Amino acid sequence: MAQLRAYGKIKIMNKQADCPIFDAINEYLAQKGDCWHMPGHGQGRAFQSLWPELAAVARWDVTEIPGLDSWHQPEGCIAAAEKLLAEAYQTQASFFLVEGASAGIWAMMAAVVSQNGNRIAIPRWAHASVFHALVLTGAEPVFYPPVFLPEWQLIIGPETEGVALDSDGIFFLYPSYEGVAWPLKDWMLANSYNTTAPVLVDEAHGALFPWHERMPVSAITSGCDGVVHGLHKTGPALTQTGYLHLPTAKLKADWVRKNLSLLTTTSPSYLFMAALDLARRELYFHGREKIEQMLEWAEQLRWELERIGIEVLKPEQLPAGYQLDRTRLLLRLEGYTGVEVATHLRQKGIVVEKYEADRVLLLINYDFNPEQGKRLIEALGQLKPKTGKPNCWKEQFYPEENRLVMLPREAWLAKKERVATNQAKDRVAAQTVAPCPPGLAIVCPGEVIQADTIAALEAWGIEEIWVVK
Repeated sequence: MAQLRAYGKIKIMNKQADCPIFDAINEYLAQKGDCWHMPGHGQGRAFQSLWPELAAVARWDVTEIPGLDSWHQPEGCIAAAEKLLAEAYQTQASFFLVEGASAGIWAMMAAVVSQNGNRIAIPRWAHASVFHALVLTGAEPVFYPPVFLPEWQLIIGPETEGVALDSDGIFFLYPSYEGVAWPLKDWMLANSYNTTAPVLVDEAHGALFPWHERMPVSAITSGCDGVVHGLHKTGPALTQTGYLHLPTAKLKADWVRKNLSLLTTTSPSYLFMAALDLARRELYFHGREKIEQMLEWAEQLRWELERIGIEVLKPEQLPAGYQLDRTRLLLRLEGYTGVEVATHLRQKGIVVEKYEADRVLLLINYDFNPEQGKRLIEALGQLKPKTGKPNCWKEQFYPEENRLVMLPREAWLAKKERVATNQAKDRVAAQTVAPCPPGLAIVCPGEVIQADTIAALEAWGIEEIWVVK
């Protein structure tokens, strides 16, 4: 792990070459026994006529039988794989997530509420899963204000002086969807003695940070107490998979496991777990090399984009102490909306990560093909700058004042009705509204809906909303 090597903590683990879950499934399949157990597709045979390409992969879709352990009470291959994961990331404990990073966020917050109390400092621009965690746990959010990057009209981090240090828990988003990483480690160094609250971090978009020194510093090596990685977002993993790390012992690992068990299906996917097992090994032995290639390709693309008149977000545009994940390309072209650029690219066979206002976001994937870069430059080169400000839509929305009048859980469980969005002014929201991507909340349950909220909802084409009766 590149960043841990920089701290002198890494030890070469020969066992990192092992993949206990992957090997256990292989051993089971090699026995070629008759399948008289779930799942019903019978080791993929049911897909041979329905979906032949899936049939071979579905052989690996097994279940909890002797020799394959149990995700909810791991003692065998799953326990061994999670032990290797913790060793690789140098944490007190680490867990496989088969319900996405969202389950990790719910589990961390539930642990804080049961250990410390229910007042959690959070960013109002957090992912929808954070507000769902508030509903599930009954926690009270203590919102803190953001830092904006005016030139790009982006929220890039928290106004740290507004973070309530007397909260029972502190939750941070790091990095932003666009790859901007605020000075989290500096904040931890300055405040670790000023608060006893566990610090939880949604590092879903920073799963590759620990594996290369030119990536932003990871929350894992910054002294935080709970860190979630949405590995599928940037790493070699399947959609819906991730890791939950406990870098310190402040959160009780056994209770975090219980929380995860509460929130996870009783039939966890062995395909997901085997893929997570393999991803850990891949990142440990080859992560730095692959990320180095990604960074080189990203820098080449930045140069090419600027050469043809495309503006790209650069590290030097950020405030002092901020870092940028350079494998994310946030770009805009004078006179065009984000949807216009994205639509043009789609017509050329190029699909972007997201678009909004006057910008689009593209990701350099873990196994990026440089030929993609050539096609991107050719397609964007066909767009010529236009004069005048574009008629933008889908701006990032942030209510400047606290509008919460009910706890999110109370609002969610209250008697409710669905009303037209344009009739919702001054009503209390009974749901989260967070269009994805980026999945950031326009409406939080328990908030009073105002005119600017309605305008943001209508910009996204949301015509109805649930409100408290």
